Amino acid sequence: NSKEMRAAIKAHPKGRSLSRGTRLIARELIGRFLKDKLLRPSRNDAIDLCHAVVSVSYCDYVLLDGQWAAMVNDLRGRINKTGVSIPMAKVFSKRANGIEEFMNELEARVDQP
Repeated sequence: NSKEMRAAIKAHPKGRSLSRGTRLIARELIGRFLKDKLLRPSRNDAIDLCHAVVSVSYCDYVLLDGQWAAMVNDLRGRINKTGVSIPMAKVFSKRANGIEEFMNELEARVDQP
């Protein structure tokens, strides 16, 4: 109900370029649950959130559930608009042949010298 909290959640991500964006990624993904009053986070959501935040922050490629992959890709777009530079994993999901694309990316990476 705090006016300041609502403004902070709606604001675009900001900050300097970071070596890892764990806090920024967590803030943005948690913000989705705070913005949407109809969402009722479950225990599974909390586990998925931790998985998404840590893996997206520290890995090159991540396989997530479709909704989490979409949330991370939305977040990537928001971050790109601000000019903040943080490393983020390329995300895939089962949707749209994503598992095959995920495997192809990994195989291509292994084949590189």
